[in-house]
Amino acid sequence: MYGESTDATFLDADLQDWVFDTWTWLMSEFGGMARIRWTKLGLPTTDFFPRTTTQGHDRAVYLLERVKILMDMADWSCVLEPSFIPLAEDQAVPDEEAPSDDTAEDDSGGGDEADEGKKDKASVDEPFVIGYGPNLLANPSALIAKLALCRLSRSQSDVPGDDDELGAVAELTLVFFGMGVFGANTACEYEAQMSVRYRSHSITPTYLSEPTWAFANTLLCALKDVEPPFSHLQSSMAELTNDAVKYLQRNEALLEPLRKIAS
Repeated sequence: MYGESTDATFLDADLQDWVFDTWTWLMSEFGGMARIRWTKLGLPTTDFFPRTTTQGHDRAVYLLERVKILMDMADWSCVLEPSFIPLAEDQAVPDEEAPSDDTAEDDSGGGDEADEGKKDKASVDEPFVIGYGPNLLANPSALIAKLALCRLSRSQSDVPGDDDELGAVAELTLVFFGMGVFGANTACEYEAQMSVRYRSHSITPTYLSEPTWAFANTLLCALKDVEPPFSHLQSSMAELTNDAVKYLQRNEALLEPLRKIAS
């Protein structure tokens, strides 16, 4: 086990160990506690995503540029390549704003696709190409989650795990850089739609489970010593997050190895 626990683990023991091990790598790779302290919690509000009239691919580029700023990669060369796959009738792309509290459909997050990303290191001058399907324009938060793959492309050491784990590592990276609210809410929306007859193809399943999103977001907030953004989480995710807060409060020792990581 990673550290000492005074009660049953919040997640399955192996999964929780994976979260801590991968988080340790992220902290060692991207700046340790110094990074954690000044990382902002990205929220689906106009403060983070000012309203835009852009549509289609231009809208995707707008989201990319905003997320690059929030994830400290504003000067990185990342290129979005749309995949021109015909949309079914129930996949029509609506005319929506970028993520904000005033556009409920965009309050969800989203997953990335492991086969879209590569472990090969990108050079400083070589652009990182991110492919995306047109359905993601209907759920920009899912597109936001895919952009974590770009952040991983410049890691100095090998990304932990094999190619099958890249999607999950990318989503945990999204949390690490403060953008986990989006992925967490998408996980909720996907699970909710799995239980109804109509399922929107714009909702992308995530690699991390709902409890894992809750635990990871709570882990970041605990290290930052701030309260999780409950008001921006869907109700089921807010409840899971509250449970994760209580768990980490009972098991402070689990955080000590992370707090000692300086870089």
